[in-house]
Amino acid sequence: GLGVGSENGAELGTSAQTALTEADWVVGATHQLEKVAGYNIKGEKVPYPSPFSTLSEWLVKNQHQRIVLLASGDPLYYGLGDWLVRTIGREQLIFHANISSVQASFHHLGLPWQESETISLHGRPLVSIRARIQPNRLYAVLTDQHSHPAAIAKELIECQFEQSTLWVCEDLGGPAQQIRSFSVIDPELTTT
Repeated sequence: GLGVGSENGAELGTSAQTALTEADWVVGATHQLEKVAGYNIKGEKVPYPSPFSTLSEWLVKNQHQRIVLLASGDPLYYGLGDWLVRTIGREQLIFHANISSVQASFHHLGLPWQESETISLHGRPLVSIRARIQPNRLYAVLTDQHSHPAAIAKELIECQFEQSTLWVCEDLGGPAQQIRSFSVIDPELTTT
C-alpha cells in the first residue's frame, strides 16, 4: 500500500518512489493514478476493479508480480491497509505512508490534533456518531455521501450539541480545495 498524500501531487520518499517505478502493476483510483503520473512508471497502470471485492481475486492471480496499490494518505489509518492485512497477510506487504486527510485538515486549521478522536462514518450509519461524541472535544469525521455536513449538523442538534462548530475540509491541496467553518445551527449548512 502506497499513500499518495492528501495534497495535490505525490510527494514520495525514496523507497516509495522505487516501489512505484519498479512495479509490474500500479493500481489506484483515477485521481490517485493522476497524482503519480509524473513518475517513471514502467508497469501497467490500472484502476481499482468494480466491484472492489474482486480485488482480492486479482491479487491472488497476480501474487508473483510486484504490485503497488495506491491509497490516499496513510494506508493504515482508516484506509486500504487494514483490508489488505486481513485479506493477504502482513508478511507479503510493505506500506509507504504519507500525510492523511485528517492530519492535513488539522494543519490547515492550525489545530493540534493529538487529543482529537477520529470517527469514520464511511459506510456506517450516521446515527453511530451519537455514541461517540462528548462535550468540549475535537473530532475528525470521515464521511461518505450519507454523512454530509448538513446531516452531521442535524445529528449534533438532536444530541443537544447546537453550540458546536463544524469545519469542512474538501479536496485538500487540489484545485477545488475548500475549508469552511460553520456553526451547526447555520442555515447555510443546508446548501453544502
